[in-house]
Amino acid sequence: IALVSLQEEWSWFTDVLANGVQDAAWEAGYEIVMLNGNSKHVESISICEKMRFAGIIIASTELGKEEVYSNDVIPVVYVNRMTADKFRVLPDDAYGIGMAMDYLKKMGHRRIGYINGPESSIHSKIRYRAFCQKMEEFHFPIVESWMKRGDWSIESACQGMREILDEKEYPTAVMVADDQMCVGVYKALQEKGLRPGTDVSVVGYDNLEYGQWMSPMLTTVSLPLYEMGRQAGKMLLQQIK
Repeated sequence: IALVSLQEEWSWFTDVLANGVQDAAWEAGYEIVMLNGNSKHVESISICEKMRFAGIIIASTELGKEEVYSNDVIPVVYVNRMTADKFRVLPDDAYGIGMAMDYLKKMGHRRIGYINGPESSIHSKIRYRAFCQKMEEFHFPIVESWMKRGDWSIESACQGMREILDEKEYPTAVMVADDQMCVGVYKALQEKGLRPGTDVSVVGYDNLEYGQWMSPMLTTVSLPLYEMGRQAGKMLLQQIK
């Protein structure tokens, strides 16, 4: 079976996802072949058809709605694609943000800021909407000057956090839409002589491996990539059967 990535290059997302797919495949006696489809995913899928693959898993790091394969020749499962097809595996970002917000409330935080990802990202929209819903549910104030937009980069989050800290008052905690941007948030806090986790709490999203090497270790929500890969593998094998 093939795992076709729609990304330009391999990443932590693809690696962890592939481990889950591989374990499910091996248990059933199948091997997986990983193909980097990016802009040439049609050619990659064509190769799978010509070589009579048993099935295909098509995955992307960003949620998307575009149809990328419409042929019925081979069973297909989508990961992170919001297609009309019922064979798909999606993360519950709203649930993940809800868990993080419940934790912050439990720790006594009421004044919470938010640094989001790019406007073009569906992940950004879902996570931000879930954050606002939780703030309203808790009857916590949503302070517009504490809401910033980044672009998944360290630099964008660092600038956003600097702007938050320039306010007369700043939040006791900041929810950040992904772990990479948390590096920039830590930097902005340290520039002001503030201690992440002590003066201002920081919570990320994705559970990237380097979060455990940040000081202090990053509190984060784990994107269940291994489980998503394993579930996609089982779903595909059921179709094949």
